[in-house]
Amino acid sequence: MGLNIWNKRPRKINADHGILRISGLKAVRDLRNGLVEAAQALTESDLHEVLLVLDEPDMTESRIFDEWEKAREIFLPEIVQRLNIVIYREGGSYGLARNLSADVQSRLNKILDRERPEGGVRLPAPELYYEILKVLVHQWFRGKGLMTSKWLAETAVGCSYPTVADALDRLGPWLTRHSDRRVELRKFPREEWAKLLAVSDRVRSTMRYANRSGLQARSPGSLMMRLRKTMRKDIAVGGVTGAKHYFSDLNITGDPRLDISIHCPGNAVDLSFVEKLDPALVKVDSPHEPAHLAIHMIRRKKVFFEQPDPDGAQPADPVECLLDLHEVRLEALAKEFLEALIPNKK
Repeated sequence: MGLNIWNKRPRKINADHGILRISGLKAVRDLRNGLVEAAQALTESDLHEVLLVLDEPDMTESRIFDEWEKAREIFLPEIVQRLNIVIYREGGSYGLARNLSADVQSRLNKILDRERPEGGVRLPAPELYYEILKVLVHQWFRGKGLMTSKWLAETAVGCSYPTVADALDRLGPWLTRHSDRRVELRKFPREEWAKLLAVSDRVRSTMRYANRSGLQARSPGSLMMRLRKTMRKDIAVGGVTGAKHYFSDLNITGDPRLDISIHCPGNAVDLSFVEKLDPALVKVDSPHEPAHLAIHMIRRKKVFFEQPDPDGAQPADPVECLLDLHEVRLEALAKEFLEALIPNKK
Protein backbone atom coordinates (compact mmCIF):
# COMPACT_ATOMS: atom_id res chain seq x y z
CA MET A 1 0.00 0.00 0.00
CA GLY A 2 1.12 3.53 -0.62
CA LEU A 3 0.29 6.97 0.54
CA ASN A 4 -2.37 8.79 -1.44
CA ILE A 5 -1.65 12.52 -1.17
CA TRP A 6 -4.66 14.55 -2.19
CA ASN A 7 -2.79 17.84 -2.43
CA LYS A 8 0.99 18.32 -2.47
CA ARG A 9 0.93 21.96 -1.33
CA PRO A 10 -0.95 23.31 1.68
CA ARG A 11 -4.47 24.28 0.75
CA LYS A 12 -5.64 27.34 2.67
CA ILE A 13 -8.75 27.11 4.79
CA ASN A 14 -8.25 30.63 6.17
CA ALA A 15 -5.51 33.27 6.15
CA ASP A 16 -3.36 31.39 8.68
CA HIS A 17 -4.07 27.70 8.20
CA GLY A 18 -3.57 25.24 5.35
CA ILE A 19 -4.14 21.51 5.01
CA LEU A 20 -2.35 18.57 3.45
CA ARG A 21 -4.96 15.85 3.12
CA ILE A 22 -3.91 12.23 2.70
CA SER A 23 -5.72 8.91 2.57
CA GLY A 24 -4.69 5.32 2.26
CA LEU A 25 -2.74 5.33 5.51
CA LYS A 26 -1.97 1.79 6.65
CA ALA A 27 1.78 1.61 7.26
CA VAL A 28 4.08 3.47 9.63
CA ARG A 29 6.44 4.20 6.74
CA ASP A 30 3.65 6.03 4.92
CA LEU A 31 2.87 8.13 8.00
CA ARG A 32 6.54 9.08 8.27
CA ASN A 33 6.57 10.06 4.60
CA GLY A 34 3.48 12.19 5.18
CA LEU A 35 5.09 13.97 8.12
CA VAL A 36 8.18 14.72 6.03
CA GLU A 37 6.00 16.06 3.20
CA ALA A 38 4.19 18.32 5.69
CA ALA A 39 7.44 19.57 7.26
CA GLN A 40 8.85 20.36 3.83
CA ALA A 41 5.66 22.19 2.89
CA LEU A 42 5.99 24.29 6.05
CA THR A 43 9.50 25.41 5.15
CA GLU A 44 8.13 26.77 1.87
CA SER A 45 5.06 28.42 3.39
CA ASP A 46 4.35 31.48 5.52
CA LEU A 47 1.21 29.92 6.99
CA HIS A 48 0.84 30.02 10.75
CA GLU A 49 0.01 26.30 10.85
CA VAL A 50 -0.27 23.35 8.47
CA LEU A 51 -2.66 20.54 9.31
CA LEU A 52 -1.72 17.05 8.14
CA VAL A 53 -5.21 15.60 7.72
CA LEU A 54 -5.38 11.80 7.91
CA ASP A 55 -8.64 10.86 6.18
CA GLU A 56 -10.06 7.66 7.73
CA PRO A 57 -6.63 6.24 8.65
CA ASP A 58 -6.43 2.47 9.09
CA MET A 59 -4.09 2.85 12.04
CA THR A 60 -4.68 3.30 15.77
CA GLU A 61 -4.52 6.76 17.27
CA SER A 62 -1.86 5.63 19.75
CA ARG A 63 0.40 4.42 16.93
CA ILE A 64 -0.03 7.68 15.06
CA PHE A 65 0.73 9.65 18.22
CA ASP A 66 3.86 7.57 18.87
CA GLU A 67 5.16 8.51 15.42
CA TRP A 68 4.37 12.16 16.08
CA GLU A 69 6.39 12.01 19.29
CA LYS A 70 9.35 10.58 17.36
CA ALA A 71 9.02 13.32 14.73
CA ARG A 72 9.07 15.99 17.44
CA GLU A 73 12.58 14.87 18.40
CA ILE A 74 13.82 15.23 14.81
CA PHE A 75 12.04 18.31 13.44
CA LEU A 76 13.15 21.83 14.25
CA PRO A 77 11.11 23.49 17.06
CA GLU A 78 9.62 26.04 14.64
CA ILE A 79 8.30 23.17 12.50
CA VAL A 80 6.84 21.30 15.48
CA GLN A 81 5.06 24.46 16.65
CA ARG A 82 3.44 24.98 13.25
CA LEU A 83 2.50 21.38 12.39
CA ASN A 84 -0.56 19.55 13.65
CA ILE A 85 -1.91 16.08 12.84
CA VAL A 86 -5.67 15.94 12.35
CA ILE A 87 -7.69 12.73 12.34
CA TYR A 88 -10.79 12.94 10.14
CA ARG A 89 -13.46 10.30 10.31
CA GLU A 90 -17.06 10.38 9.23
CA GLY A 91 -18.74 12.85 11.52
CA GLY A 92 -15.88 15.18 12.29
CA SER A 93 -12.22 15.91 12.90
CA TYR A 94 -9.94 16.46 15.87
CA GLY A 95 -6.36 17.57 16.39
CA LEU A 96 -3.93 14.98 17.67
CA ALA A 97 -0.89 17.15 18.37
CA ARG A 98 -2.99 20.10 19.58
CA ASN A 99 -6.68 20.88 19.84
CA LEU A 100 -8.23 22.74 16.92
CA SER A 101 -9.92 26.07 17.51
CA ALA A 102 -13.69 26.03 16.98
CA ASP A 103 -13.36 28.22 13.87
CA VAL A 104 -10.66 26.08 12.23
CA GLN A 105 -12.50 22.85 13.05
CA SER A 106 -15.75 24.20 11.62
CA ARG A 107 -14.09 25.38 8.40
CA LEU A 108 -12.18 22.13 8.03
CA ASN A 109 -15.21 19.90 8.57
CA LYS A 110 -17.25 21.86 6.03
CA ILE A 111 -14.55 21.43 3.40
CA LEU A 112 -14.06 17.72 4.07
CA ASP A 113 -17.76 16.93 4.36
CA ARG A 114 -18.55 18.85 1.17
CA GLU A 115 -16.02 16.81 -0.79
CA ARG A 116 -17.59 13.54 0.23
CA PRO A 117 -20.28 12.55 -2.27
CA GLU A 118 -23.78 12.24 -0.89
CA GLY A 119 -24.59 8.59 -0.45
CA GLY A 120 -20.99 7.86 -1.33
CA VAL A 121 -19.64 4.34 -1.06
CA ARG A 122 -16.52 3.96 1.07
CA LEU A 123 -13.52 2.47 -0.70
CA PRO A 124 -10.45 0.70 0.69
CA ALA A 125 -7.03 2.29 0.43
CA PRO A 126 -5.68 2.17 -3.14
CA GLU A 127 -3.00 -0.35 -4.09
CA LEU A 128 -0.64 2.17 -5.63
CA TYR A 129 1.88 -0.35 -6.94
CA TYR A 130 -0.70 -1.55 -9.44
CA GLU A 131 -1.72 2.00 -10.35
CA ILE A 132 1.95 2.69 -11.13
CA LEU A 133 2.12 -0.52 -13.17
CA LYS A 134 -0.99 0.46 -15.14
CA VAL A 135 0.43 3.92 -15.88
CA LEU A 136 3.70 2.44 -17.18
CA VAL A 137 1.83 -0.02 -19.39
CA HIS A 138 -0.50 2.68 -20.70
CA GLN A 139 2.34 5.02 -21.61
CA TRP A 140 4.13 2.17 -23.36
CA PHE A 141 1.01 1.18 -25.31
CA ARG A 142 0.50 4.78 -26.43
CA GLY A 143 4.13 5.45 -27.39
CA LYS A 144 4.68 7.88 -24.48
CA GLY A 145 6.91 5.61 -22.43
CA LEU A 146 9.61 7.97 -21.14
CA MET A 147 8.73 9.43 -17.75
CA THR A 148 10.34 10.63 -14.54
CA SER A 149 9.75 9.43 -11.00
CA LYS A 150 8.56 12.95 -10.18
CA TRP A 151 5.91 12.81 -12.91
CA LEU A 152 4.77 9.39 -11.74
CA ALA A 153 4.57 10.51 -8.10
CA GLU A 154 3.13 14.01 -8.44
CA THR A 155 1.18 14.05 -11.71
CA ALA A 156 0.11 10.53 -12.59
CA VAL A 157 -0.43 8.61 -9.36
CA GLY A 158 -0.41 11.05 -6.45
CA CYS A 159 1.90 9.23 -4.07
CA SER A 160 5.26 9.57 -2.34
CA TYR A 161 8.64 9.19 -4.04
CA PRO A 162 9.53 6.12 -1.95
CA THR A 163 6.35 4.42 -3.21
CA VAL A 164 7.41 5.05 -6.81
CA ALA A 165 10.99 3.96 -6.11
CA ASP A 166 9.80 0.68 -4.58
CA ALA A 167 7.55 0.02 -7.57
CA LEU A 168 10.31 0.72 -10.09
CA ASP A 169 12.68 -1.59 -8.21
CA ARG A 170 10.08 -4.34 -8.35
CA LEU A 171 9.61 -3.75 -12.09
CA GLY A 172 13.35 -3.57 -12.76
CA PRO A 173 13.55 -6.54 -15.18
CA TRP A 174 11.03 -4.90 -17.49
CA LEU A 175 12.37 -1.34 -17.33
CA THR A 176 14.94 0.68 -19.22
CA ARG A 177 16.56 3.37 -17.07
CA HIS A 178 18.07 6.31 -18.97
CA SER A 179 20.99 8.53 -17.99
CA ASP A 180 18.64 11.49 -17.43
CA ARG A 181 16.81 9.37 -14.79
CA ARG A 182 13.76 8.81 -16.96
CA VAL A 183 12.37 5.30 -17.17
CA GLU A 184 10.19 3.34 -19.55
CA LEU A 185 8.99 -0.19 -20.10
CA ARG A 186 11.11 -2.13 -22.56
CA LYS A 187 8.68 -5.04 -22.90
CA PHE A 188 5.29 -6.09 -21.67
CA PRO A 189 5.65 -7.22 -18.01
CA ARG A 190 3.72 -10.48 -18.39
CA GLU A 191 4.49 -11.89 -14.94
CA GLU A 192 3.41 -8.71 -13.15
CA TRP A 193 0.39 -8.42 -15.43
CA ALA A 194 -0.64 -11.96 -14.44
CA LYS A 195 -0.41 -10.93 -10.77
CA LEU A 196 -2.60 -7.90 -11.50
CA LEU A 197 -5.20 -10.10 -13.23
CA ALA A 198 -5.31 -12.34 -10.15
CA VAL A 199 -6.18 -9.40 -7.86
CA SER A 200 -7.92 -7.12 -10.37
CA ASP A 201 -11.27 -7.29 -8.57
CA ARG A 202 -9.69 -6.02 -5.37
CA VAL A 203 -7.36 -3.48 -6.99
CA ARG A 204 -10.17 -1.91 -9.00
CA SER A 205 -12.79 -2.28 -6.21
CA THR A 206 -15.07 -3.76 -8.86
CA MET A 207 -18.83 -3.63 -8.23
CA ARG A 208 -21.33 -5.57 -10.33
CA TYR A 209 -25.04 -5.01 -10.88
CA ALA A 210 -27.72 -7.24 -12.35
CA ASN A 211 -31.40 -6.94 -13.21
CA ARG A 212 -33.26 -9.42 -11.01
CA SER A 213 -36.71 -8.02 -11.66
CA GLY A 214 -37.72 -10.83 -14.00
CA LEU A 215 -38.28 -8.32 -16.77
CA GLN A 216 -36.02 -8.08 -19.80
CA ALA A 217 -32.81 -6.29 -18.86
CA ARG A 218 -31.70 -3.18 -20.69
CA SER A 219 -28.99 -3.82 -23.28
CA PRO A 220 -25.45 -2.47 -22.73
CA GLY A 221 -26.12 0.01 -25.53
CA SER A 222 -29.25 1.29 -23.81
CA LEU A 223 -27.42 1.64 -20.49
CA MET A 224 -24.63 3.52 -22.26
CA MET A 225 -27.08 5.99 -23.81
CA ARG A 226 -28.48 6.73 -20.37
CA LEU A 227 -24.97 7.03 -18.98
CA ARG A 228 -24.15 9.75 -21.51
CA LYS A 229 -27.08 11.78 -20.19
CA THR A 230 -25.50 11.94 -16.73
CA MET A 231 -22.69 14.14 -18.19
CA ARG A 232 -20.23 12.62 -15.71
CA LYS A 233 -16.71 13.46 -16.92
CA ASP A 234 -15.19 11.11 -14.35
CA ILE A 235 -16.80 8.05 -15.98
CA ALA A 236 -15.63 6.25 -19.13
CA VAL A 237 -16.78 3.14 -20.99
CA GLY A 238 -14.50 0.11 -21.23
CA GLY A 239 -15.08 -3.51 -22.18
CA VAL A 240 -15.62 -4.40 -25.81
CA THR A 241 -17.02 -0.95 -26.62
CA GLY A 242 -13.97 0.82 -25.22
CA ALA A 243 -11.54 -1.64 -26.81
CA LYS A 244 -13.05 -1.05 -30.25
CA HIS A 245 -12.17 2.63 -29.93
CA TYR A 246 -8.50 1.63 -30.06
CA PHE A 247 -8.80 -1.41 -32.33
CA SER A 248 -11.88 -1.33 -34.54
CA ASP A 249 -11.05 -4.73 -36.09
CA LEU A 250 -11.64 -6.54 -32.81
CA ASN A 251 -13.38 -9.75 -33.83
CA ILE A 252 -16.67 -9.46 -31.93
CA THR A 253 -20.04 -7.84 -32.31
CA GLY A 254 -21.96 -6.68 -29.28
CA ASP A 255 -20.92 -6.33 -25.67
CA PRO A 256 -21.84 -8.94 -23.02
CA ARG A 257 -22.32 -6.19 -20.43
CA LEU A 258 -21.51 -2.54 -19.84
CA ASP A 259 -18.10 -2.04 -18.21
CA ILE A 260 -17.33 1.44 -16.94
CA SER A 261 -14.35 2.98 -15.16
CA ILE A 262 -14.76 5.75 -12.59
CA HIS A 263 -11.98 8.11 -11.55
CA CYS A 264 -11.98 8.22 -7.74
CA PRO A 265 -8.59 9.12 -6.25
CA GLY A 266 -10.22 9.66 -2.87
CA ASN A 267 -11.74 7.11 -0.52
CA ALA A 268 -15.40 7.39 -1.56
CA VAL A 269 -17.35 7.17 -4.80
CA ASP A 270 -20.80 8.43 -5.76
CA LEU A 271 -22.82 5.61 -7.36
CA SER A 272 -26.21 7.31 -7.25
CA PHE A 273 -26.22 7.39 -11.06
CA VAL A 274 -26.77 3.60 -11.22
CA GLU A 275 -30.46 4.00 -10.43
CA LYS A 276 -30.77 6.46 -13.32
CA LEU A 277 -29.35 3.86 -15.71
CA ASP A 278 -31.91 1.28 -14.63
CA PRO A 279 -33.89 1.27 -11.35
CA ALA A 280 -34.04 -2.53 -11.56
CA LEU A 281 -30.27 -2.93 -11.18
CA VAL A 282 -29.17 -4.37 -7.85
CA LYS A 283 -25.66 -5.03 -6.58
CA VAL A 284 -24.47 -8.65 -6.79
CA ASP A 285 -21.60 -9.90 -4.66
CA SER A 286 -20.49 -13.01 -6.51
CA PRO A 287 -18.14 -12.47 -9.47
CA HIS A 288 -19.60 -15.68 -10.96
CA GLU A 289 -23.16 -14.34 -11.12
CA PRO A 290 -24.09 -12.86 -14.51
CA ALA A 291 -24.02 -9.05 -14.42
CA HIS A 292 -25.39 -6.39 -16.73
CA LEU A 293 -23.17 -3.59 -15.39
CA ALA A 294 -19.65 -3.66 -13.93
CA ILE A 295 -18.05 -0.61 -12.32
CA HIS A 296 -14.28 -0.39 -11.84
CA MET A 297 -12.47 2.29 -9.82
CA ILE A 298 -9.30 4.08 -10.95
CA ARG A 299 -7.62 5.20 -7.75
CA ARG A 300 -4.73 7.37 -8.99
CA LYS A 301 -4.56 11.12 -9.54
CA LYS A 302 -4.60 11.17 -13.36
CA VAL A 303 -6.72 9.26 -15.85
CA PHE A 304 -6.18 8.74 -19.55
CA PHE A 305 -9.73 8.82 -20.84
CA GLU A 306 -9.99 9.53 -24.57
CA GLN A 307 -12.18 12.06 -26.34
CA PRO A 308 -15.64 10.57 -27.04
CA ASP A 309 -16.24 8.90 -30.37
CA PRO A 310 -18.88 10.54 -32.60
CA ASP A 311 -22.23 9.79 -30.97
CA GLY A 312 -20.40 7.62 -28.46
CA ALA A 313 -19.39 7.65 -24.82
CA GLN A 314 -16.01 8.63 -23.40
CA PRO A 315 -13.68 5.60 -23.78
CA ALA A 316 -11.70 4.27 -20.83
CA ASP A 317 -7.96 3.87 -21.35
CA PRO A 318 -6.73 0.73 -23.17
CA VAL A 319 -5.30 -0.83 -20.01
CA GLU A 320 -8.69 -0.79 -18.29
CA CYS A 321 -10.35 -2.11 -21.46
CA LEU A 322 -7.87 -4.99 -21.58
CA LEU A 323 -8.54 -5.84 -17.94
CA ASP A 324 -12.29 -5.80 -18.68
CA LEU A 325 -11.89 -8.31 -21.51
CA HIS A 326 -9.98 -10.66 -19.24
CA GLU A 327 -12.61 -10.30 -16.51
CA VAL A 328 -15.49 -11.44 -18.73
CA ARG A 329 -13.35 -14.38 -19.88
CA LEU A 330 -12.96 -13.13 -23.44
CA GLU A 331 -9.37 -14.41 -23.41
CA ALA A 332 -9.01 -14.78 -27.18
CA LEU A 333 -10.19 -11.20 -27.67
CA ALA A 334 -7.91 -9.99 -24.88
CA LYS A 335 -4.95 -11.63 -26.61
CA GLU A 336 -5.97 -10.10 -29.97
CA PHE A 337 -6.35 -6.67 -28.36
CA LEU A 338 -3.00 -6.93 -26.57
CA GLU A 339 -1.22 -7.87 -29.79
CA ALA A 340 -2.73 -4.78 -31.44
CA LEU A 341 -1.55 -2.55 -28.57
CA ILE A 342 2.07 -3.75 -28.29
CA PRO A 343 4.14 -1.01 -29.97
CA ASN A 344 6.45 -3.19 -32.07
CA LYS A 345 3.50 -5.15 -33.41
CA LYS A 346 1.77 -2.08 -34.87
